[in-house]
Amino acid sequence: CDSPIDLMLLLDASGSVGSKGFGEEKEFAEAFINRFEIQSDKTEMGIISFSYYITIGSQITDNKDELLNVVESTEWEAYNTNTAAALGTALEVLAASGRESAQSVVVIITDGMPNDSEATAMMAAKVKEKARLIFVAVGKNIPEARDERLLARGLAPWGAHLKRRTTNSSLNPS
Repeated sequence: CDSPIDLMLLLDASGSVGSKGFGEEKEFAEAFINRFEIQSDKTEMGIISFSYYITIGSQITDNKDELLNVVESTEWEAYNTNTAAALGTALEVLAASGRESAQSVVVIITDGMPNDSEATAMMAAKVKEKARLIFVAVGKNIPEARDERLLARGLAPWGAHLKRRTTNSSLNPS
């Protein structure tokens, strides 16, 4: 793809992910970042981790080393899953540091349902007005029926926007 992309990567640091699972999310994030040409005329990225608190690890940047350092230093918070606030923060970061000429994309890696499904569905709809929204559902706690509930609530549109991984060890960006 030759078009510029501003991509926000959101990492679920909630308790249900588990320490090992969060470590695997971070490995995935590093591999994901490394698959892109991070530079000012191509892809720029920002990183958010979320649990009860929302942590902006990086605004949109073209500094790959900074992004990788942010992922490495991100800690597992082990609280609940405040997905709505994470999505809202992603929009704020895109508005503040994104490029007008770039396609905006929000990729959210999560192992479960948000604490407030209604608020998350409303925020997901707002994100989809401005950006492509992609959910990567990970972990053994997400049976197929839960995928359907994610889709039905509008948290992820049908098709390529929901990427399912059955175990954390299958987090491979390919």
